[in-house]
Amino acid sequence: MRKQQPLQTLLLLALLCALAACGDATGNQAQTDLASTPATSISTPPPTLTNTISFTTTGQVSGSHTITSQVHTSKLRHGHKEFTIEVANAGQSVIMAFYGYEGPRTYTLEGHNNGGDVRIDFGKNASAWDLPMTPGIACTVNIESDLPTPYTGLDRMKGSFTCPRLISINPAAQHRSITVSEGHFDLFIIVES
Repeated sequence: MRKQQPLQTLLLLALLCALAACGDATGNQAQTDLASTPATSISTPPPTLTNTISFTTTGQVSGSHTITSQVHTSKLRHGHKEFTIEVANAGQSVIMAFYGYEGPRTYTLEGHNNGGDVRIDFGKNASAWDLPMTPGIACTVNIESDLPTPYTGLDRMKGSFTCPRLISINPAAQHRSITVSEGHFDLFIIVES
């Protein structure tokens, strides 16, 4: 039995050395290691945040419209220069896009000048309407605020818009048009770059 004691003592010493290398019984060494580790940004998914866009139309389609969505598809890209607002729900959608975003102010969306586009789709059984690629016909978008949220890469944007003339996307009905007024949006926009 005396021959086994040195082996047990050796194992006990090895276990004590291993524990000492990892820290004391309270875990102080482990806490020190965590404290010295550089902090990394942990992005938790945002709670349910609602995007809302509302507007009034006259012409071939008349009425007041509101679309809400909890899916975040609006984006700022390419050094925050490419701007796309997209709010869609149940087949209805509004998309506004252009290049040249510089923060809150008023913008003129015109296809020939800045790739500006506005499309309103009223759903499966209705028509969609688009900004014509005709010089001098433009929509106005006023960005009132664009502020970061507590969630990484997500801003909250508020603004308003008007479009004096959107035409039907149906080639046989392009003589039909609508006018958009009293447009407002309050949405969350993904900042990609």
